[in-house]
Amino acid sequence: ITGATPVFVDVDHETMLIDYDQLRKKVTPATKALVPVSLFGNPLDYDRLNRIKQEFELRIVEDAACALSAEFREIPTGKHADITVFSLHPRKFVTTGEGGLITTDNDEWAEWIKSYKRFGMAMDNNSTVFKRIGTNSKLSDILAAVGVGQMHQIQELISQRQKQASFYIKLLRGVDGVCLPKTTPHGKHSYQSFCVFVTKRDCILEKMRSKSIEVQIGSYFLPDQLAFKNFAGNQFSNKMHGSLRASTDCLVLPLYHQMTKTDQEKVVSVLQKTIDEVGF
Repeated sequence: ITGATPVFVDVDHETMLIDYDQLRKKVTPATKALVPVSLFGNPLDYDRLNRIKQEFELRIVEDAACALSAEFREIPTGKHADITVFSLHPRKFVTTGEGGLITTDNDEWAEWIKSYKRFGMAMDNNSTVFKRIGTNSKLSDILAAVGVGQMHQIQELISQRQKQASFYIKLLRGVDGVCLPKTTPHGKHSYQSFCVFVTKRDCILEKMRSKSIEVQIGSYFLPDQLAFKNFAGNQFSNKMHGSLRASTDCLVLPLYHQMTKTDQEKVVSVLQKTIDEVGF
């Protein structure tokens, strides 16, 4: 919405998904849409989101960059929100190198999106016209074909990923100093990223990388980023304690389809030894 002022809401410190109670408190008559994130493949709670949506007559635009194949109440992500956006970045388990997908059941919006990504072109009386100002943001047919080929295997891919995540969870149950983020009730996590919470995260990350275990940080704390500090229109809802924890304590463990149980056991073993070295 042109000229809109975004209001940021903190995340829950256990799920790293939007804090629904804070969200409801921040809705005002000026609010037009909610933009929640199904982070790392953890699905959003649409029982709670839809209550807020209906009460205040809002739209939901979901950032589901990491949540392809996630589900809430056995309904896939992409069917809940008014508009859902997925990423096909190289790090995603279905990828076209770059680009993404948008889903909506609104025909008018779908037509606008298709036109906007192709310079604003549309058909009028069987003739091509430039109906609006658009962009050259279309995915090439070659890359789209790469994505379609993977989509035919998506059930196999997600099944493998969930088996690997379950094995990680089993291995980590006995590891002191590690806390697992919670999955949304009635949700099926797609585990685009497998995350744990640890104190002294940066120290653990550095030591594990020195031992050839390629771990990553989970996310960034927006109030500390220059792009947001310098944008006076941004409104952060409070001290953002949940977001701060996600930025300082979230550690992403390696997870890829060729990964064996032996590989996972090695990762957890090195994590345990590293935590023992640095303390918690």
